[in-house]
Amino acid sequence: MINNVGILHETLVTRCAQAITDNRSRAAASAIRLSKRFFAANKALNAELRLHLALSRPRGLTEQAAADLIRTAREEVKKTDGKLVAEQATKVAKIISSALQNEQIKVQQETYDRHVLVGKLLSSWRKNAPLDKIASLESALVKSMCAAAPAAEIASDASATSQPSALLNKMMTLRMSEAYGDKLGAEHSSVLAAAIKDDTRFLLEKARSSCDNLRAHASVASDLSSETKQVLSELADKLDHAAKNLKIIDDKFVAQLLACIDVEKEFLKRK
Repeated sequence: MINNVGILHETLVTRCAQAITDNRSRAAASAIRLSKRFFAANKALNAELRLHLALSRPRGLTEQAAADLIRTAREEVKKTDGKLVAEQATKVAKIISSALQNEQIKVQQETYDRHVLVGKLLSSWRKNAPLDKIASLESALVKSMCAAAPAAEIASDASATSQPSALLNKMMTLRMSEAYGDKLGAEHSSVLAAAIKDDTRFLLEKARSSCDNLRAHASVASDLSSETKQVLSELADKLDHAAKNLKIIDDKFVAQLLACIDVEKEFLKRK
């Protein structure tokens, strides 16, 4: 397996997405555990991953904005230990390859290519490569950053459920890897699977149900303070507003819905 930090992370994200789609909760939890083990904020590869994400994700930038972002990243690279990064990435690649066994995980080609480009650029900076080589790589990355996002990344094709959407790439990283760890419940899985499949109807029904439940808790629970009741009502109102104005399923809406589901679960424990 290639020891590119961005691709290693995307591999775990993609495996988790596919496992949720296929209702394989153990495989999904395994991918999340590996992600936290290697890429959490206190891990050696976290800074390298943040560099990859900062340079691989932007779309539709101006040339000046792209150049400024690359310049900032170049300064950040100076603060990292390239040798340690390479050693850790090689080690992690072996562990992930062993964990996946013979399972075939295909990262989206456009995402794969961008991480390869970023990896080459980071390596060139660290090795003080010839200026013409660095300039060529930076120019290619600027061009990529200035390009508009592909339609497939703006909205998932509901029929192409075997390939996780770009939404899930962001959401898995920000919401699942950092917040849920290996405590992924059935209800969380159903929401995430619906997001992968772009099942707007299911998500809107789930949001409506969650809003109703939160408002019910706020109105009938006699042991709650007025402040807590107000917080529950505000949570419901915000989710309701987001649902009514939803045009494209994005990570912000799904994160809102998952947060409300978590609050609901806390109240169910009180009964």
